[in-house]
Amino acid sequence: MAVGSLNLKVGKKDFVDRIEKINAKMTYLQDVINRYKNAKANLDQFVEEGDSSYQAWIERIDTNIETCGKAYASLQESKASLQTTVDQMEGMSAQIQQTVSSATEAAKSAVSASLKVAAIL
Repeated sequence: MAVGSLNLKVGKKDFVDRIEKINAKMTYLQDVINRYKNAKANLDQFVEEGDSSYQAWIERIDTNIETCGKAYASLQESKASLQTTVDQMEGMSAQIQQTVSSATEAAKSAVSASLKVAAIL
Protein backbone atom coordinates (compact mmCIF):
# COMPACT_ATOMS: atom_id res chain seq x y z
CA MET A 1 0.00 0.00 0.00
CA ALA A 2 1.36 3.40 -0.95
CA VAL A 3 2.19 5.89 1.74
CA GLY A 4 -0.68 8.28 2.32
CA SER A 5 -3.30 6.15 0.60
CA LEU A 6 -6.35 4.82 2.32
CA ASN A 7 -8.40 1.90 1.08
CA LEU A 8 -11.80 1.29 2.60
CA LYS A 9 -13.90 -1.77 2.00
CA VAL A 10 -17.59 -1.28 2.51
CA GLY A 11 -19.97 -4.05 1.58
CA LYS A 12 -23.24 -3.71 -0.26
CA LYS A 13 -25.09 -4.83 2.88
CA ASP A 14 -23.79 -1.77 4.74
CA PHE A 15 -25.29 0.49 2.09
CA VAL A 16 -28.59 -1.41 2.06
CA ASP A 17 -28.77 -1.23 5.87
CA ARG A 18 -28.18 2.52 5.74
CA ILE A 19 -30.90 2.92 3.10
CA GLU A 20 -33.33 1.04 5.35
CA LYS A 21 -32.46 3.33 8.28
CA ILE A 22 -33.02 6.36 6.08
CA ASN A 23 -36.38 4.94 4.97
CA ALA A 24 -37.38 4.57 8.63
CA LYS A 25 -36.36 8.17 9.37
CA MET A 26 -38.27 9.38 6.30
CA THR A 27 -41.38 7.53 7.47
CA TYR A 28 -41.02 9.07 10.92
CA LEU A 29 -40.57 12.56 9.48
CA GLN A 30 -43.60 12.15 7.23
CA ASP A 31 -45.60 11.17 10.31
CA VAL A 32 -44.37 14.29 12.13
CA ILE A 33 -45.28 16.47 9.15
CA ASN A 34 -48.76 14.93 9.02
CA ARG A 35 -49.26 15.50 12.75
CA TYR A 36 -48.24 19.15 12.38
CA LYS A 37 -50.65 19.58 9.48
CA ASN A 38 -53.38 17.94 11.52
CA ALA A 39 -52.61 20.18 14.51
CA LYS A 40 -52.74 23.24 12.26
CA ALA A 41 -56.10 22.16 10.81
CA ASN A 42 -57.52 21.61 14.30
CA LEU A 43 -55.86 24.55 16.04
CA ASP A 44 -59.14 26.43 16.27
CA GLN A 45 -60.38 23.73 18.67
CA PHE A 46 -57.76 24.82 21.19
CA VAL A 47 -57.13 28.47 20.40
CA GLU A 48 -59.62 30.91 18.96
CA GLU A 49 -58.66 32.64 15.75
CA GLY A 50 -59.10 36.01 17.44
CA ASP A 51 -56.65 35.06 20.19
CA SER A 52 -53.39 36.98 20.07
CA SER A 53 -51.36 33.75 20.15
CA TYR A 54 -53.24 32.10 17.26
CA GLN A 55 -51.05 33.60 14.53
CA ALA A 56 -47.90 32.76 16.51
CA TRP A 57 -49.05 29.13 16.71
CA ILE A 58 -49.66 29.05 12.95
CA GLU A 59 -46.20 30.51 12.26
CA ARG A 60 -44.50 28.00 14.60
CA ILE A 61 -46.33 25.08 13.03
CA ASP A 62 -45.49 26.31 9.50
CA THR A 63 -41.83 26.73 10.47
CA ASN A 64 -41.74 23.21 11.90
CA ILE A 65 -43.41 21.76 8.81
CA GLU A 66 -40.89 23.57 6.59
CA THR A 67 -37.95 22.36 8.70
CA CYS A 68 -39.20 18.77 8.63
CA GLY A 69 -39.75 19.06 4.88
CA LYS A 70 -36.15 20.19 4.37
CA ALA A 71 -34.87 17.30 6.50
CA TYR A 72 -37.05 14.92 4.50
CA ALA A 73 -35.66 16.27 1.21
CA SER A 74 -32.12 15.89 2.54
CA LEU A 75 -32.81 12.27 3.47
CA GLN A 76 -34.22 11.66 -0.01
CA GLU A 77 -30.98 12.95 -1.54
CA SER A 78 -28.88 10.77 0.76
CA LYS A 79 -31.02 7.74 -0.05
CA ALA A 80 -30.74 8.39 -3.79
CA SER A 81 -26.97 8.70 -3.52
CA LEU A 82 -26.67 5.46 -1.57
CA GLN A 83 -29.02 3.69 -3.98
CA THR A 84 -26.89 4.84 -6.91
CA THR A 85 -23.84 3.37 -5.19
CA VAL A 86 -25.66 0.05 -4.62
CA ASP A 87 -26.78 0.00 -8.27
CA GLN A 88 -23.20 0.63 -9.39
CA MET A 89 -21.97 -2.17 -7.13
CA GLU A 90 -24.49 -4.54 -8.70
CA GLY A 91 -23.49 -3.40 -12.20
CA MET A 92 -19.82 -3.84 -11.40
CA SER A 93 -20.46 -7.33 -10.04
CA ALA A 94 -22.29 -8.32 -13.22
CA GLN A 95 -19.52 -6.82 -15.35
CA ILE A 96 -16.84 -8.71 -13.43
CA GLN A 97 -18.81 -11.94 -13.78
CA GLN A 98 -19.16 -11.36 -17.53
CA THR A 99 -15.44 -10.59 -17.85
CA VAL A 100 -14.49 -13.77 -15.98
CA SER A 101 -16.85 -15.81 -18.15
CA SER A 102 -15.42 -14.28 -21.33
CA ALA A 103 -11.87 -14.93 -20.15
CA THR A 104 -12.75 -18.54 -19.34
CA GLU A 105 -14.25 -19.05 -22.80
CA ALA A 106 -11.22 -17.44 -24.43
CA ALA A 107 -8.89 -19.68 -22.45
CA LYS A 108 -10.91 -22.77 -23.46
CA SER A 109 -10.74 -21.72 -27.12
CA ALA A 110 -7.00 -21.11 -26.90
CA VAL A 111 -6.39 -24.51 -25.31
CA SER A 112 -8.61 -26.21 -27.89
CA ALA A 113 -6.79 -24.47 -30.74
CA SER A 114 -3.41 -25.43 -29.25
CA LEU A 115 -4.46 -29.09 -29.04
CA LYS A 116 -5.62 -29.07 -32.66
CA VAL A 117 -2.39 -27.47 -33.85
CA ALA A 118 -0.33 -29.91 -31.74
CA ALA A 119 -2.20 -32.84 -33.30
CA ILE A 120 -1.44 -31.56 -36.80
CA LEU A 121 2.25 -31.10 -36.08
